[in-house]
Amino acid sequence: MFLPSPFAFLRLFQLETMTGQAYSKLRETVYNNSSVAYIKDYTGGAVYTDQILDFFHMDEGRVKHASGSFSYEYFLKDHLGNTRVAFTPLSMATEYSKITQEDHYYPFGMSTEVKTVTESEVKISTLFPH
Repeated sequence: MFLPSPFAFLRLFQLETMTGQAYSKLRETVYNNSSVAYIKDYTGGAVYTDQILDFFHMDEGRVKHASGSFSYEYFLKDHLGNTRVAFTPLSMATEYSKITQEDHYYPFGMSTEVKTVTESEVKISTLFPH
């Protein structure tokens, strides 16, 4: 247990992960030409990149930390728990939100190519019909 498992890809980067009990990921170290590119630590529901909080999970999605402020990213999931749509509210005053990720799957589980409009604004009532 707790042993790092190195993995090299494209001979440019090397990925080393350390897993804990029940094979939960604790740390991910990425090397670029034998020097450390970044280190990600996974503690509970929080993810730290180079000892700085990157994001943490919540029931409805995750809270991202960037330059001293927090932003919410909400997930819409299907009946199997797969994330179908991720969106962020543009502001609390308006009822519009920005789609940040959209996924579609074939019935047997393989993902399909998605035509996602970047910077799209969607009315929240279309995501959550009454």
